[in-house]
Amino acid sequence: MNVRIHHFDIAVQQAVQAWPSEWHDSMSMLSTIGQPAIMIGVLVGLTLWGFVRHRKRLVVATMLAGAVIAGGFLLKYIIGRDRPPGALADSTVLDIYSFPSGHALSAAVVLGLLAYLLWQILPRLWAYMTAVVL
Repeated sequence: MNVRIHHFDIAVQQAVQAWPSEWHDSMSMLSTIGQPAIMIGVLVGLTLWGFVRHRKRLVVATMLAGAVIAGGFLLKYIIGRDRPPGALADSTVLDIYSFPSGHALSAAVVLGLLAYLLWQILPRLWAYMTAVVL
């Protein structure tokens, strides 16, 4: 492991652990929502809905979003950045590299797609509020 990256990982890990304990449950919930399995489930649901409703553009958009997520997992193997040491790395179900983050990438792609889709169908005020929440 690169020594500079290792020191950076430790510094970030210590900074996050220093946050108020009240934040931990919220951060854990956000991490769970961003799980790639959940985001892929949302994509599959949107794709099926697009097929049933004959929404070709929606089907293409969700398939492209899935390809971006798959590309992120391919990048993990190309970059090959190990997970920082610690209990979280030891408890990870899949022995997979850490960068780019599957949580962050899949959540950004899927929630961005949802925000765009809702922007298209909701009245503007609701669209603004939904985009901020997503």
